[in-house]
Amino acid sequence: MKQDFLSLADLTEADYRSLFDRAHALKASRKRKEVVTTLAGRHLVAVFEKASTRTHLSFEAAMYQLGGTVTTITSASSQIARGETIEDTARVISGYADCIMFRTFGDDRLQAFAKASAVPVINGLSEGGHPVQVLADLFTVEERLGGVKGKTVAFLGDCASNMGRSFVEATRFFDFHLRLGCPEGYRPAASLLAEAGGRVHVTADPSEAVQGADVLVTDVWTSMGQEAESARRMKDLNGYQLDEALLAQAKPGAIVRPACQRTAARRSPRGCSTVPSRRCGTRRRTACTCRRRSSSGSSSAEPRRLPAAPPRRERLHRTHR
Repeated sequence: MKQDFLSLADLTEADYRSLFDRAHALKASRKRKEVVTTLAGRHLVAVFEKASTRTHLSFEAAMYQLGGTVTTITSASSQIARGETIEDTARVISGYADCIMFRTFGDDRLQAFAKASAVPVINGLSEGGHPVQVLADLFTVEERLGGVKGKTVAFLGDCASNMGRSFVEATRFFDFHLRLGCPEGYRPAASLLAEAGGRVHVTADPSEAVQGADVLVTDVWTSMGQEAESARRMKDLNGYQLDEALLAQAKPGAIVRPACQRTAARRSPRGCSTVPSRRCGTRRRTACTCRRRSSSGSSSAEPRRLPAAPPRRERLHRTHR
């Protein structure tokens, strides 16, 4: 029976521990220049109804690094642009793929696509959540701070966004404290907050949200499809910009996760580290595709050595006062 990954609720705490352990192992193998062919002979189809840079590159790199192959299609390059139903598209693609990554708009499209697909579907982003990105972020927290459990994460801005909702959902499985700094109208649904129990605190005061936090998270204020609301959103969320004054209130050594590199704070006081999202994704998505692959069987292969390559430039930007 296939297993989709549409939201964080689709797996268990034990599953996530296994995924993180696998991601650590894959990263170590890559550092040793070993080739792992777990997904040899397997094919991923990545379907993008929304544009992407980091998610796109991460999934493709993950498949190729594990010996698999990938086909990427967009709405414009497929029959979706001509009105083919999402169900027909899913049925056709699943005839060629072992797994599908779907990046779309409404969750109704995501659910319909997954229901019609004969192979596992991974949510690469929808309006209801961005689970793979949140997993990548939490994996980086574990790498940098030694663990996620018990840490305090502050999220500023539109906390009703897909990222905000996925962070709230993640508290149930990773047992961290989440503070949401946002104005009225930008808060997650009360039902979602209730499911998180006492792990989530919502405040309209951004200073309260970031005080002593281990991790500071931001997201874009205007997501794709919300361009008409941009002026209003800029006005409503103006006080929730992660600036120098707010950064100074975080715990010394805290890490900052901006929405993307162009939004990163230019200076991070007291040793705060800005972690670009491109650094977070590939190893987690590699482990995620391994997980989907294992639902239809497993394979093991002894790692081979990669040819020597020039060292990559360090991408973690660290500045001090």
